[in-house]
Amino acid sequence: MLLLTISLLFVINKTSKAQISAIRSKSKNNYFFISPLPFSDFINPALLIGYERIIADKYAISIEGGPIVKHSSIGYFFTGLGFGTGDAWWSNKGGKIRVEFKLFTKPPSKRLFNHYYSLEFFMTKNISNVTQLYTVSDTTYDYSDKDVRFEGEGVYIDFYRIHRNRYGATVKTGFQVLAFHKITIDPSIGLGIVYQSAYEDRRTNYNDMPFNGSWPFLEIGNRIWQTLTFGFK
Repeated sequence: MLLLTISLLFVINKTSKAQISAIRSKSKNNYFFISPLPFSDFINPALLIGYERIIADKYAISIEGGPIVKHSSIGYFFTGLGFGTGDAWWSNKGGKIRVEFKLFTKPPSKRLFNHYYSLEFFMTKNISNVTQLYTVSDTTYDYSDKDVRFEGEGVYIDFYRIHRNRYGATVKTGFQVLAFHKITIDPSIGLGIVYQSAYEDRRTNYNDMPFNGSWPFLEIGNRIWQTLTFGFK
């Protein structure tokens, strides 16, 4: 996906050079940005940087990506207070990538405050260490040599991994605001659809069921659902 997008940016840059030249003296055509909000995402925390280019009058394309971090900003806050250490607290590794196509309501030369609509495609891969309560289903099963911690009769905390691959698309609307000299702020909101494929490994006993049910983001198998997203760059 990354290689295809870079190739597309190169081709569009060549074919749209004549269109851009007319507005080059009035506006910036290249933007480098950071997305701080994903770092606060408890489920898929990431540090994302990106690049956006004006490809024609009212049109732009951007790409951003980065690594999934071990903890979110909230996770680092709690571990800093001493809640959980090592794999006993939710930790992650993987990566994210997004490609976005924008349509502005005004030409780039009038981008002091500009409304836009966009279509974004994204992919996320995350391997997470998980802690979750489980109920013993078979009292004859031997847990003595397993990495579990019993919280009561028939209930224990299991430490395992969940692998999640997410693919999706989002329709967004937002604004680009020139707030400071050479600094642009880009807030947005969007509604999308996600396909997720997830599976577990390192479970103690796969026959045991989650105590009081499982969180939706810990459910395994293939799923499709809608998402509401907020962005800030």
